[in-house]
Amino acid sequence: MYGMANGKRMQHEKRREAILTAVAPIFARKGLHGATTRELAAAAGISEALLYKHFPSKSAIFHALDAMETQHALPPPGLELILHMPPTTGRLVRCIRLIVTQLLHGESDTEARLIAQSLLDDGDYARSLFAKRHQQLVAVFLDSLQAAAKAGDLRKGAARDESAFWLTHHLALGVRLLKLPMPVATEWQPPEEEALDTIMLFVLRGIGLKNSAINHHYVAG
Repeated sequence: MYGMANGKRMQHEKRREAILTAVAPIFARKGLHGATTRELAAAAGISEALLYKHFPSKSAIFHALDAMETQHALPPPGLELILHMPPTTGRLVRCIRLIVTQLLHGESDTEARLIAQSLLDDGDYARSLFAKRHQQLVAVFLDSLQAAAKAGDLRKGAARDESAFWLTHHLALGVRLLKLPMPVATEWQPPEEEALDTIMLFVLRGIGLKNSAINHHYVAG
């Protein structure tokens, strides 16, 4: 009996995940308040009645999607290597490249749109995603920033707190969101590598890294 109950529970959880995966694009396009339960049920290929058997409300569906996305969010490629490096200016540059690359190229259109919709609403989805995804990166970034300061690689007056991290994050995220419409919302449409290098150099200078340190630790392309 226990095995049967466990099997039913697993089947139920798989069905819930399938529903959440199916409705994500609807929420991404219309947001929590713009999407209707009829649209969500149609996207999942089920009736509204069955939808309500799995979730008590539209809000519950959205928050379950939030939980699933943040739970399944994979660490960005290269994070493990950075975590095992000692804090140095070189690691700071690697960390910044990881953040910029992940935001520019690692976010699917659906996830980027969910973030945008969340920022226009209560921000809960974006807040939860950022907290879980960037918790380790913030610590690595700050350790490396302090190491760069001790090595004399930061200009006088440069930020030495989390503001430098979030400057990096917000700039890269802003560029990613501006690429969502087709055609894109701005005339600046450089090739991907050129965009990455432009943003990287802008951020490295913006957080106060000296040109000598940039030339030593950052290789474009």
